[in-house]
Amino acid sequence: MKAHIRLEHELLAVETEHRVHAMLELVAPDPEAGRERPPLELALVIDRSGSMSGSKLEVTKQCARYLVRRLAPSDRLALIAYDDEVKLLTPLMPVSVAPLDAAIDQLYPRDTTNLSGGWLKGAEQLRGGADNASKKVLLLTD
Repeated sequence: MKAHIRLEHELLAVETEHRVHAMLELVAPDPEAGRERPPLELALVIDRSGSMSGSKLEVTKQCARYLVRRLAPSDRLALIAYDDEVKLLTPLMPVSVAPLDAAIDQLYPRDTTNLSGGWLKGAEQLRGGADNASKKVLLLTD
């Protein structure tokens, strides 16, 4: 894997403190010819707390929809939303765009944040399953 870092500024004054934003670009190597990737079991955990209101949650929902469309038919996805409560929107199941889109559309900002509860519910969904699958929890939050 190759990593590229682009900084927001090339020059900074040394007399003061600065906040500098960086963009990290990761480039994965091409897969070996004739080799299929193992299936993916993914728990997508989305923060719907009050701090996600407005464009934050809308962009998060767009990213979730984009991800759903990029997964292979052999992949499985669980969708979890959290604020002060954790809700399993869809259990770990083969990717089906329409039901996942419908669940994503129902997300709206609510209360406070129970990040650990959301992550733990995602990890719980990945117990068991296919032995050859790559298991990941992806947490989308601000």
